[in-house]
Amino acid sequence: MTSEVISRTSFGSSYEEGRTVFELQSEQGEYVIRIARSIHIPGSRFLPTKMNKRMLKIEKEIQTTIRRIIDKRLRAIEGGRSEEEVKLGELNLPAGVQLIIPAILVHYNKELWGEDAKEFKPERFSEGVSKATKGQVSFIPFGWGPRICIGQNFAMMEAKTAIAMILQKFSFELSPSYTHAPFAVVTIHPQYGAPLLMRKL
Repeated sequence: MTSEVISRTSFGSSYEEGRTVFELQSEQGEYVIRIARSIHIPGSRFLPTKMNKRMLKIEKEIQTTIRRIIDKRLRAIEGGRSEEEVKLGELNLPAGVQLIIPAILVHYNKELWGEDAKEFKPERFSEGVSKATKGQVSFIPFGWGPRICIGQNFAMMEAKTAIAMILQKFSFELSPSYTHAPFAVVTIHPQYGAPLLMRKL
């Protein structure tokens, strides 16, 4: 949902191309995590392995796609169309164009969260993130300080809007088939999906 919303709002009429960028970034993220979890051998990123070649190809495809979107907007402006007539999203590239690897291990630290650190307990945050973390920088899905994600406010507004619209028409409960298995690929995902039972109100 996030990539769909950002593609439409940030890439405007080039939203299909924007979606391609996100799909490529997702694949690239899987490779980055795989590398982060393996033993580092200096210079190994220059070896012509299948993964290194694919990562290089993805990077070139992303750059080419972004350049095409920018060039399309510049041609439109040069062709005499006003700034207002040109879809603004075609040049406003999303913050997500850069891959950011979160400090995921902090989120499993038992000293910070207690013995149930690996359990799915959203009620931890019932009184807000600051209270749950006791004011420490221990929950950082969007980064912290001067390096905080510039898309944080947009992401929170997007999530609240989507949830409010959905909850007006449907109720949800977790399916009995759900298996809790957090899996990190740039951000944390449920490894086996998150099947829900949805009922129309």
